[in-house]
Amino acid sequence: MGGRGDGAGRDDQLRAMMGGATLYCDGVVFAIQAGDGGLWFKSDAQSDATWDEAGCDRFTYDRDGTPATMNYRRAPDAVFDDEEEFRRWAELALEAGRRAPAKKKRAARLS
Repeated sequence: MGGRGDGAGRDDQLRAMMGGATLYCDGVVFAIQAGDGGLWFKSDAQSDATWDEAGCDRFTYDRDGTPATMNYRRAPDAVFDDEEEFRRWAELALEAGRRAPAKKKRAARLS
């Protein structure tokens, strides 16, 4: 991570974000590390059933006193001890990230 490739032509990156970090693979967001150290993988409607079956909670946060969610799921405990499990869940998250609509770039502001 940290902007180095993996030797297989991929560009993996970790970028600081609001006390945590966003994880990218080839420019695609696939996970976030929350400020508390929790790892959350990208999800979407197509992958939600798989995450639900594994009992992976949805990322929730407080938005102006109201609970809100984002399309991320808590990483299963097995990903921390088993490289194959990490790869399995990370690939599911990467697929969700690839399906996500591209974010529009903000127009430059005129002074």
